[in-house]
Amino acid sequence: MKKRNVFKLTAFLLLLCFLLSAVSCTIPFLKPQENEPATDSETLDKEEQNPAPVEDDDEEDEEPPKKEEKKEEDVYCELQKYTIIYPNNGDLALYYTAMCLSDYFLNELAIEIPYKTDAQAESAYEILIGRTNRQASLAVASRYLQADEFLIAKSENQVVFRGNNYMCAGAAGYFVKNCIEKIDDVYAVHMNTLKTLNTASALTQKWEETENVILLIGDGMGRNQVLKTVSTGKIRVWEGDRLPGQAYCTTRSRSVELGSASYTDSAAAATALATGYKTINGYVGLNENKKSVKNVRELAEEVGAKTAILTTDKITGATPSGFLVHVDDRNNTTEIEKQQKAITDAGVISLCKGSLGDSLFDYTREDLWKVSKCGSRFFTMIEESEPDHGGHNNDMDAVVLGVKRLNECVAYAAAFTLMHPDTALIVTADHETGGIELGTNGKYHFTVSTHTNTNVPVYAIGSGIDTLLAEDLIDNLDIARFMASVYGAEAWGQE
Repeated sequence: MKKRNVFKLTAFLLLLCFLLSAVSCTIPFLKPQENEPATDSETLDKEEQNPAPVEDDDEEDEEPPKKEEKKEEDVYCELQKYTIIYPNNGDLALYYTAMCLSDYFLNELAIEIPYKTDAQAESAYEILIGRTNRQASLAVASRYLQADEFLIAKSENQVVFRGNNYMCAGAAGYFVKNCIEKIDDVYAVHMNTLKTLNTASALTQKWEETENVILLIGDGMGRNQVLKTVSTGKIRVWEGDRLPGQAYCTTRSRSVELGSASYTDSAAAATALATGYKTINGYVGLNENKKSVKNVRELAEEVGAKTAILTTDKITGATPSGFLVHVDDRNNTTEIEKQQKAITDAGVISLCKGSLGDSLFDYTREDLWKVSKCGSRFFTMIEESEPDHGGHNNDMDAVVLGVKRLNECVAYAAAFTLMHPDTALIVTADHETGGIELGTNGKYHFTVSTHTNTNVPVYAIGSGIDTLLAEDLIDNLDIARFMASVYGAEAWGQE
């Protein structure tokens, strides 16, 4: 009996243990705690060791101060200390870039900055044009540049321009626009705007909307007149060949189209270039029906642009007259003089001069800065007449002289245009004179003493010239229309 009771008691205890174990799995507070909370005394000890910061309700949370970036100190060099240096190698493009930059400082900033060859002793403050003999120039001489690219950099206080021939003038234009500042009434070069020789990268010439036109005319100058001049060694390079825009132009007048003449004369050719109308030989500023038609100089004047006409011919000659007057006889000098006097007396033209001879370049230089003063819009026509005179007289020396003089004007005008990116430069001829050809003996010779219908070359650089020279062969009316469009004429000349 006792054994049975012991057995029952043992079974009961086992059952009770089993039940208690099952209940502990379902009731949370009976589970073992992995991280028991700290007692009040433990929490108090921690707070005493690391007291919580006292919050101030009256103050906003402050952000930690940011680390200030160290700014590069501005460095300025007084412009008056500089000298412009160009290579002593006879390159007209670089020589006239140096001259044009000096002229900019004089005419726009009233500061005289000399320009000299690199034969001069080196100084600390120099603007180096092209590949001079200075170490800073030579350091970038091998850098490859596209035709429309230039490089501008600094080496201590020296400024370095690098470009393909005329593109050094693009660097000059960038320099005067972006790197010169007026500090306390003193003009200075802001050196921080320039990269070092090692870090400078190529920049592309940026043209702006066309506002101005420079038209250079070689009267009677065909392509062979140019090649003949180069062959004599009187010029090393025809500067027009360096310009990016090149094409040929037809010159036939209305008289030729009607069969009443074999070739154009200068009056009809000038009228076509100036007004956009083909006309009768001998007419100036009139269409074939003898109706007066507006010329591009007058159009430019109407929109407030300054204008100028320069020539080595008489100012009453046919080509300048085409941009000034309206007569039915190019030989009516009395009427031409009367109309020209009215224009000059009215003060609506900045320069109107003829018979300039060897002074053509000097007047061209003066003219461009006068008409563009203070950012004024402008139109100017500049004519070299000697190739025509030489052609009529079969005088090759006269032809060469005329092309040589015009070449200097082209070089300077190209530099000027690159420094005025809202300007277009066009170089062409009104017609060819003398029928110059290259003989089998390798020598150039005249075939006639009159004008011919030979297509004449067109060279251009500047704003909008891609539109003008979209084709390899254009007509002289296309030049007139392009120039008129610059001054707001949507439809110009005959259709």
